[in-house]
Amino acid sequence: MKFLIAITCVLISTSTNSQKTFAPLNNKLVLDACKIEKKIIVDGVLDESFWEQAAFTQAFVQVEPNQGSIAKFKTTVKVVYNSKNIYIGVICIDSLGKNGIRAPNLRRDFDFKNHDVFGLTLDPFLDERNSQAFEINPFGAQRDLLVTDGSNENLDWNAIWNVRAKFNDTGWSAEIEIPWSTLRYPKDNKEWGVNFYRLARRSNELSVWSSVPRTFPVTRMDYAGILKGLNPPPPTTNIQFQPYALIAMEEENTSNINLFKRPEAEVGGEIKWAVGPNTVLDFTINTDFAQAEVDRNVVNLSRFSVFFPEKRQFFLENSNLFSIGNKGVIQPFFSRRIGLDDMGNPLPINAGLRGTHRDIDKNIGGMIIRQGRGNGNAAATVAVARYSQNYGKQNRIGGLVTASLKDHINSDSSSYNYTGSIDGLIRLNDPLSLNFMLTKSETKGLGGDGYAGTTRLNYNSNNIFSTFIFNYVNKEYNPEVGFIGRSNYFNINSAFIYILRPKWLPKFIRSYEPAVFFMTLFSADQRTVLERIWSIYPLFLTFQDGSSFSFLIAPNYQRLENKFSPLGVAIDPGAYSFIQNTVNYSSDSSGKISWKVGFSWGGFYDGSLGSFTTGLTIALLPQTFFTLNYEYNKVKSLGVDNSDLSRTLITPELRLALNPRLQLQTFYQYQFDRIETEKIQNEFRNWNVRLSWEFKPLSYLYVIVNDSLNEFVNSAVNKKQLISKITYINQF
Repeated sequence: MKFLIAITCVLISTSTNSQKTFAPLNNKLVLDACKIEKKIIVDGVLDESFWEQAAFTQAFVQVEPNQGSIAKFKTTVKVVYNSKNIYIGVICIDSLGKNGIRAPNLRRDFDFKNHDVFGLTLDPFLDERNSQAFEINPFGAQRDLLVTDGSNENLDWNAIWNVRAKFNDTGWSAEIEIPWSTLRYPKDNKEWGVNFYRLARRSNELSVWSSVPRTFPVTRMDYAGILKGLNPPPPTTNIQFQPYALIAMEEENTSNINLFKRPEAEVGGEIKWAVGPNTVLDFTINTDFAQAEVDRNVVNLSRFSVFFPEKRQFFLENSNLFSIGNKGVIQPFFSRRIGLDDMGNPLPINAGLRGTHRDIDKNIGGMIIRQGRGNGNAAATVAVARYSQNYGKQNRIGGLVTASLKDHINSDSSSYNYTGSIDGLIRLNDPLSLNFMLTKSETKGLGGDGYAGTTRLNYNSNNIFSTFIFNYVNKEYNPEVGFIGRSNYFNINSAFIYILRPKWLPKFIRSYEPAVFFMTLFSADQRTVLERIWSIYPLFLTFQDGSSFSFLIAPNYQRLENKFSPLGVAIDPGAYSFIQNTVNYSSDSSGKISWKVGFSWGGFYDGSLGSFTTGLTIALLPQTFFTLNYEYNKVKSLGVDNSDLSRTLITPELRLALNPRLQLQTFYQYQFDRIETEKIQNEFRNWNVRLSWEFKPLSYLYVIVNDSLNEFVNSAVNKKQLISKITYINQF
């Protein structure tokens, strides 16, 4: 350990300070857009005459690996527009031509860091806070997102736009078509904030038109340039109507009962009304989420509840407006508490209405949902209201209120739950920011009149990331439409990461990033320490190709006040101290074949725990993407019965794509527990198959098959489902 500390000190003393964080340019870069009268055939080839006449930029500079240096990969960008659309033409040069291109798959909203990517981000209101980003890979796969304050990203926003891309001997080119009706913009603003960026994945070079420090995301709009010469049509009130129809068949078999449901047909849909450039209303009726991806199984060895992310489209859009608190820890509103029971089974949503308004000064949102009765749960009405006020350069303060009114199943009475919260963001200076939230709940007749809060202080520069977090949840806090991992506690979390790039490091190493994380958790009423965990990374290396290697030492102190049963093994109350060690390696995930492996070993309460995880990805062609993940956990001499037990989780996944608009995805999960010297005790199997065809932008045909089997010692449950669904979007 002393040797590692000494090496760290030497690295710190010799690390370069030449690439520091810098302020936005006073004289912003400018690109002129060219008005045309012709209609473009979007084919990815910039061969029309007006592309030759349009102004262009090639002045890209690096964000990574050498901030501020001229980009090694040449990128040319042009912008033209007509009365219906704005078009972006891009030419991406690669010295290896199409052989240098990296694009493992064709999925929508692909993983940015694994692909060659061109992107642009637009700020039509020039408020330098809100933007719409559009990103593509060389095969024309699309990724779109809304960004607030440069860091709060909503990747689940799906817009109507079109793109085609083409390979050539010098790289690839693309044409992007964005309808004016997709964008929100003020009536008389003919200059927009804009930035263009490119990830050349082969060498992991991230470059940008208007320079941004590496510590900030390239979507931070106070660093953007200006797009001039625009004369878009006046923003109009436009309406999107997206009806759906589906047919579903279900079968459920248990040890004693076989239940087959006759085929059922359903219709419903959503209406989106852009009342103005700043205000949007969404209405949904008989909402269905059959196409949403199912939750993946997770092996949870902690005392916190597992946080499963939202995957349903109606709740994903504009979700960042309603999302406050510490994600996955304390959230007064979490949309998965609507339309799903405690086991994740769907409940009917009869109707819903959402309204949002954003402008330079404020953000306003409201939502009301009527949830139907089902699975032994009462019908309920849920309402959420949000207001936040912007002030200064990038500060805000706001509030959020939730209300859940449940019908009583057996009488005319009802129960209610309310939460009220205040939150804020204060940028003390560019590297230093403070987030906070305080929330209170009230529940009729059931207790739940409690408090919770969270505060986060972040320092983020090119070489240092540091954070301090304080969370508090008392015993009575109960957000019925929110999320808390546990109650009756307060904890302190801190982290320090030093990102070192000394010039004498071997060229294949991009950075050395030693880090320390610390967490102490206390009982809120007893003020006793329940958990203390150090996570020390004396070695964390990132390589130029995007691969990484790390070594972790994690001393643990756990005090159990009640019995705890990880993997189903009961552990007596008491105090336990142990150390876990972990080694991880991940190869270049953009390659045709990539892999990862991890080993953990050490103590675990009164026993020991060993874990092995590995994953293999094969993407010889972007049209065929296969992954296989394996996780094995084994405990020895654990708990009351001095148990030896293992849990294994295997997940293969295959994605076949004819093009970015026609894809077949299937994955299988197999989990089983085994007690040493005995046969398998519990098994879980789950098949999910989904065929999706986007026959026009955001209009889909789906065929979905789900088949799950849970086998226990004395019982088994098998559920099968076949769904065919079509959605069609009309914009007028």
